[in-house]
Amino acid sequence: MPLFLGMYQTLRAGVNGARFLWVETLARPDPVFAILAAFTTMLMMTANPDLPEQMRPILLLVPSILAAIAALKFCSALAVYWTVSNCCSAVQTSVLH
Repeated sequence: MPLFLGMYQTLRAGVNGARFLWVETLARPDPVFAILAAFTTMLMMTANPDLPEQMRPILLLVPSILAAIAALKFCSALAVYWTVSNCCSAVQTSVLH
């Protein structure tokens, strides 16, 4: 938890005037990045073949919805981080399996 809080504070303080793609400032939330974070969270969960079939829909939807809600509340830099991290994790999981 301290590592997550430290990273969040760094992202929050360091992105005041930063631009990325279409986003004017990474310090404010962006709905497109929130949707991307939710989609890549679902992609990451889909790449895991060890999910039980009965729980699969719940384990795909709930984390994705929570990621979208969190990304809409926090700065978009965090959503960019989640999107890239989820994509890398999904590729890594797919390659390892």
